[in-house]
Amino acid sequence: MYVVGNMKIIIVALSLMLCFSFSCATTPKDLPNYVDSAAAKSAQGDRAGAIDDYNKAIELITRSSSAVTPMLSDIYFNRGVCKKITGDLAGAIDDYTKAIELDPKEDGAYYNRANAKRDMGNRVGAINDYTRTIELSPKDVGAYNNRAYVKMSLGDFKGAIKDFDETIKLTPEQGDLYYNRAIAKDKIRDDQGASNDFHKARELGYPAVNKY
Repeated sequence: MYVVGNMKIIIVALSLMLCFSFSCATTPKDLPNYVDSAAAKSAQGDRAGAIDDYNKAIELITRSSSAVTPMLSDIYFNRGVCKKITGDLAGAIDDYTKAIELDPKEDGAYYNRANAKRDMGNRVGAINDYTRTIELSPKDVGAYNNRAYVKMSLGDFKGAIKDFDETIKLTPEQGDLYYNRAIAKDKIRDDQGASNDFHKARELGYPAVNKY
């Protein structure tokens, strides 16, 4: 899995994985073609074409009694990514939810679903999914950072500060993290703490303006 922008993407050579993980004889004949085609189209920016191929792959698996059913989680996940990019947030959330139902320990599905929920205005739901991401992947900087921003938008500045504390422990050389924590500290009138963080952000090259 890797991160593109603010989303996590699963990269799998599905045709190879299907044959190595399961007997090729039990794999629906056209399934590797559809999943490989979907991945290629997505990489080329043809999200609609990728979604169409993922639809066909899902239909094949659901019609089959084949042992490839565990691959459905990754297919739903990647279709969710394509839907998110095309602006179908509700569809993306549905696909991430299906991926989670099939693989409850897939932290990337929780993370991406959190981002989609946040973008739809469901901030409490987003926080819950970021929290689950962190439970599954305690060093996930993106989940801490995004949860902090959502907490700030809800006025939970103390909660945001705690999340920024964690991101800074994990990536102490990012000036923007100190800057954002300074803003949260300023909101709760921790003047000295805010001033210290503004100074640190500037030391690290972030164009922070120290109001103190």
